[in-house]
Amino acid sequence: DIELIHNIEQLLVTVVDVANYRYMPKALPYRDYMNKIKDVLNVRFISDSIVFTLELSKITTDPHLNDNENVSNHICAYLNSISMFCPFFIGKTGLIFKGGIAIGPHYEKDIGNNIFIFSQAYIDASELEKKQKIRPRIVVSNNLLSYLKNISFNYIDKFF
Repeated sequence: DIELIHNIEQLLVTVVDVANYRYMPKALPYRDYMNKIKDVLNVRFISDSIVFTLELSKITTDPHLNDNENVSNHICAYLNSISMFCPFFIGKTGLIFKGGIAIGPHYEKDIGNNIFIFSQAYIDASELEKKQKIRPRIVVSNNLLSYLKNISFNYIDKFF
């Protein structure tokens, strides 16, 4: 049903806009900083997978913050995007998620109408999801949790 496919496509576009903070008020403090964070967040829809990525090597720094604070702000925006995306999508479709979140090497490039991806993080996230006996659930890798503790990420309890 091509109409159903177009409706799902439009829903996904809307959800990505919400997840990428496109509907923030224009006068919000730190708007420029948030826009720069948004620029390194990416969402891809591949078959039945929704892939959120945050390229840590491209984070934008605010000179008023230290490195860990800048990285933490980017990770917080990434996790907030997922947190906003899931209930919006569930509410619109009735479909519930299962999956994994991992950290690791990730390479992707658009080549014309094609996407080229090599990603250890994607493989690790998929393996995490496959191992879970309770579904639906989104599982976080131990490597990611260790990384968050190492950078003194202050919002672990908020998300996990």
